[in-house]
Amino acid sequence: MTWRRDGKTFSRRGKFADSLVDSRIVTRGDLYHRVSYDAYMNGRGVVATVINEGFKSREKSPGGIRSSAASGRILLVGDSYSWCMVPFLAMNYRQVTAVDMRDFTEMSLWEYLKNNTFDCVVIAHNPASLEGRNFSFFSRK
Repeated sequence: MTWRRDGKTFSRRGKFADSLVDSRIVTRGDLYHRVSYDAYMNGRGVVATVINEGFKSREKSPGGIRSSAASGRILLVGDSYSWCMVPFLAMNYRQVTAVDMRDFTEMSLWEYLKNNTFDCVVIAHNPASLEGRNFSFFSRK
């Protein structure tokens, strides 16, 4: 897996836990006072893209259900609550891009969607953040 987050590129090979999860974060010390979001993809960012080089295109998922993973590009719009979903989505898609709308200010989501191509868009927020500017996805600047 290779991922870009806020201008930095990371690359790791191996099993899921070795490539996208930093198990040192959740196995050391006092978990109550630790930022567990840092265990996923070296911490939270504003925009992160994970590229799964080992992705194999398929028409149907293992359960026989037609899958948008066949073409493999998904956008996850959310907050830190949804950040932990990225590694799990990356196992089934060629590319997963996550955008944290709380800090994403370079353009509206509408403009971002016009400038990029995705097969699927998932909006996953902590219920407490479904208000105000965090939820103004399609406002134009």
